[in-house]
Formats: sequence, structure tokens, C-alpha cells
Amino acid sequence: MHKVKIRSPAAQFTNLFFRAAATTTRKVNKNQFIAAIVGKSSCLQKSTTSKVSPSDFLKTSSPYFTPDRMEEGAYEVVNSFREVDTEKIKVPPYFDKESWDYSMKLEIHNDEQDVNSIRRVTKLAGEVLRYAGSLVKEGVTTEEIDEKVFNYIIENGAYPSPLRYNKFPKSLCTSINEILVHGIPNTRALKYSDLINLDITVYLDGFHGDTSKTFIVGENEEKPDQPIKNEYKLLIQATREALWEGIKVCGPGVPLYKIGCAIDKYLSKFNETHGTSFKSSPDYVGHGIGREFHGLPQIVMVKNKYGKDFVGSDKMKPGMVFTIEPVILTGSTKSKTWKSDSWTITAKDGCVNAQFEHTIRIRATDKETMTENCLIGCEVLTLHDEYDKAMLQNILNIQSSDPEQAATVETTASDQ
Repeated sequence: MHKVKIRSPAAQFTNLFFRAAATTTRKVNKNQFIAAIVGKSSCLQKSTTSKVSPSDFLKTSSPYFTPDRMEEGAYEVVNSFREVDTEKIKVPPYFDKESWDYSMKLEIHNDEQDVNSIRRVTKLAGEVLRYAGSLVKEGVTTEEIDEKVFNYIIENGAYPSPLRYNKFPKSLCTSINEILVHGIPNTRALKYSDLINLDITVYLDGFHGDTSKTFIVGENEEKPDQPIKNEYKLLIQATREALWEGIKVCGPGVPLYKIGCAIDKYLSKFNETHGTSFKSSPDYVGHGIGREFHGLPQIVMVKNKYGKDFVGSDKMKPGMVFTIEPVILTGSTKSKTWKSDSWTITAKDGCVNAQFEHTIRIRATDKETMTENCLIGCEVLTLHDEYDKAMLQNILNIQSSDPEQAATVETTASDQ
């Protein structure tokens, strides 16, 4: 086995988009990467929820197995690279580029004008996601969703960030059932009880805003004779709550690895309570975002103790803006990328998964004016719905009644 020169922290835990786009990167064994960076003893801690061997792959009898597999090339991708009037819409710098490198910059945003711009773009991302979610219905194709989302974003004076990013052909990612990430909208019609993740990123006034949510097709009109699997509902519950467990630990001075550890700890308890075996994917990370679509820090969402040399910073700093976006798996952590598009990543064992994502900003608490929704800690910029608002309020109530906890863990929201 040949030695590999490690050129950046992105080499191991590459960002969700960057991993699929970097098709020229040589594939090597994960342990080789870790050994090259940290020596013989890895700083990645043993996870209680993510270690799965090939013998643990779930069988087709599993309630999580997808009988109607998403076969590569089975559905046509049409209307790729929709036209944008660049005289009216400000486009990102990669718009007319063949490729675009993952940024190794660590952006800090405490300037009031920049912070307000970030709030505007992330608020719009949340609005777009809510609109896209309203389109999720049995019989609707993801191509139809893409077209309407594209038009909605353009009508709001923004640009759909995924479009033309390293040749990604569409305006959002639509990942169905066993597709982990980067599903490309196509002509497949949604089916009752499908799981579909809609990943939205928009570009406005020079900044990106990123968020995602997993929906169950037909969940609001459940058929009595075809009840949606309880296992699917548990997966959605676990994924949403895991995201919020990661958010709850965020604040100035907190080590970045605390996010992954909090997610891992939560999943262990959930699995013990519900008899499930959910796990967070070790292969995909959250990422810094702002003027760059993807940058530092990288947010590892499994138990770990990575520091600056690997993820870009040891601790959370005031003004950091990044995403937390756990991909929660029901079967093996093994995945593969479709060769036909170099983007779509699917679970090898055919089991479903879910993902939820928020963009947050670490608050400069000693300088910022407090509002009724803001305590020290972080600002959640992309609240999705009433569930998120209730989660936020619950956290605020607990922290308000426990000053010691509030001094270390706070979660706040912008006016949405």
C-alpha cells in the first residue's frame, strides 16, 4: 500500500458536496488517513453507535430495507443547468467554473452588516425548504419539485447554490429512501411512505444559507389500510432530536468535538430505549458556511476528539457560522457513489436513512445586544417549523431556570 500525502483536513472527513465532487481524488483506506495524521493512536474515539461490520448488514426482511431500490440510471434527469439571468441575479463565483475547490478558510462574522446578511439568506433558505416541503406528495416527481424550487428562489432575488457547483445539474438535492446524500432530481414519481430529504442552499447578497429536512410522503394523510411504518417514524424522531442534541452543546469556547459526542450519546440512549440500532454516519460532516459554500470548521458527527489540525479549529469562536447535519442510518455505514453521475451516494445494504440540518452562528455574547429570544451560546438561523420552535423554547426554558447550565450551553434564534 502506497503512502498518501495529506494536504488538508478535508482529506478524511470531506464535506457532503465536496466528497462526491472530488472525483479525481484517490481512494485510500480510512485507517491509513487517520494513521498519517495522528500516528498509531487515532484521536477518533470508539463510538457506541457507529461500528458495524459486514456481517451486521441488515437483511431484506428488515423493516428498514427498501424493496423498491433506487436503481442507478433508471430515471432520466431532464432540464439540467437551468438558465439564470446574471444581469438580475447575483451568482456565486463558481457559476461559470468547471470545478471549485473546497475552501480551507475559517470565516468569522461579527460585523453587524454581515450578520444581518447571513440572517436574511438563512431565513430565505428556511422559507424555501418550507415551500419545497409543501410540494412533497404522492405522484409528484422530484423534477417537478426542482423546477418550482428554482423559480421560487429566483423570484426572491437569490440563486440556488447547488446549481453548477462542480457540475451539479440541479437546484436542490432530493435523496430518497436508501440514498444518503446528493440525490439528483429526476423523473421518478414519489410513492406513498417514501422518505425524502430536501437539501436547500441559497445564495443572496454574497452569502450562502443551508438547511435540510426529511419528509415521509403521505405522513399527513396516512392511509388506514397502509399505515406508515413505525420504524420510519422512530427514525425521523431520532434524527431530529439528535440534531438538537448537537445544537444544545454549542457556545463560545466549547470544543467542536462535543457536537459529535452529544449526537453519539443521544443515539445510544435512544437505541436502548426503543430497541433500535440507529447510528450517525462517520463519513459526512457539517461545514463552515458564509461567503463560501463550504469551508472550515468541519463538524464531525460521531464520537471524536478532533482538533484544529483536522477540523480547522479546536473550539467554537464567536462569529463562527456552520451547519450541523447528521445522517442517521438504520443499517450499515457502508455506502457507494453512483459512477454515472459521481454525486448520488447510496447505502450499500439498501436500508433507509434520514437527515436534518440547521445553520447556526456562535454568538459574541459579551458584545451583542440581548433580545427576548437570545441567551448566550448560538443562534439557530434556519428554524423549520413549529417543532423546531417548540424545541428551541423548551431549551430556553430549561436554561432560564438553571443559570449554571445557561452559562455553558445556550441556543437562540433569529426573528423568523
